[in-house]
Amino acid sequence: MLQDDLAYEARVAAAEFAEIGDEELLAREAELDQRWATVREKHQQVYRERRKVQREKRRLGLSLRPLLIKAYNAEDPNAICGGHIDVVHVGDNPDGNWEHGDVARPCGRCARLKKGLFIGP
Repeated sequence: MLQDDLAYEARVAAAEFAEIGDEELLAREAELDQRWATVREKHQQVYRERRKVQREKRRLGLSLRPLLIKAYNAEDPNAICGGHIDVVHVGDNPDGNWEHGDVARPCGRCARLKKGLFIGP
C-alpha cells in the first residue's frame, strides 16, 4: 500500500512539474526553504511567547486552583469552605457576546472544585 502511494505521489509530481525546467525547480525549492525558515522562526517566537504568558499566569495564580491554594495556606481549610467566588471573563470577546469583567461560567474542573468546597454561587 505504501509503495502504491509513493508511486502515485511521484506520478502526480511529475505531471505537475513537467513544464518546469531544472533551474526553475531549484529556484522554487530555494524559495520554499526560505519561506519555511521564516515560518518556523515565527512559529517558535509565538510558542515561546505563549509559554512565557502561561508561566506568568500560573505564577500570579490567575486561575481558581492557585487562588484556593493561596487562601488555604494563608488561613486554613475553613477560610475557603462556604465562601463566595465569582468567575469573570478577562479581555473582550470579539463577537461582543461579553466584555472584560462580565461574570462567566467556570470550567468543569473549577465547578467541581467549588462544589466540593461549598463555594458559591
